[in-house]
This record gives sequence, C-alpha cells and structure tokens, in this order.
Amino acid sequence: MVPVIFLVPLGSETIELQFIEIPVSLRYYFPLGKLKIYADLGLINQYEVSNEIVKNKYNISGKLECGIEYNFNPKLAFQFFTEYNNGLTNMFEESDFKLKTISLGFGSVKKI
Repeated sequence: MVPVIFLVPLGSETIELQFIEIPVSLRYYFPLGKLKIYADLGLINQYEVSNEIVKNKYNISGKLECGIEYNFNPKLAFQFFTEYNNGLTNMFEESDFKLKTISLGFGSVKKI
C-alpha cells in the first residue's frame, strides 16, 4: 500500500484570465416550423492575453452546445442554449489544470 499525501496551499489566490477565442464548430438543426432545435459540436481555440502566470498562451477546448431557436420572421430569431466546454490542453506546464465550463445563454440572431 502506498500512502497518499495531499498538499493544500495556505490561503487562496485569484487568477484572472482573459482570452481571445476563435470557435470552429458544426451545427445541425432539427426544424419544427418556426421553432428549431439544434446541436453544435466543435473546438474553441483560446489565446490568453493578460496573465503572465499562464505558460501555455494557446489552449484548445472541446465544445458541445444544445439550444432552441425561434424565428420571429425570416431575418430575426431568438435563441436559448446551454453549452459545455472542456479543456483539451493544459494551461500550466507544472499542473494538469484545464478549463471546464457549463453555461446558459440567450440572444437574438440577425440574419443577412
């Protein structure tokens, strides 16, 4: 049997991260008249721009999104969605810290 030792830092530190994100994804719609249900799968390329503690300035996350879109007219729609992002690369060389987020959102879509 191998003893397991957990080291916990004294106190906590807040690290603010700012990214420029470039998403690349595929979306599939299931049309139901004016209402559409959709699924979105892809990658998010993230470039960290503000923090000097982060060693890997470029990170990749996987993205899974599901949502509902309601078309008010041919040029305007409203969306409600939930999105899960899971980091695929480590942000720090010394640890296996990866970003993981779950988000809810809504917005409007202006079609050209």
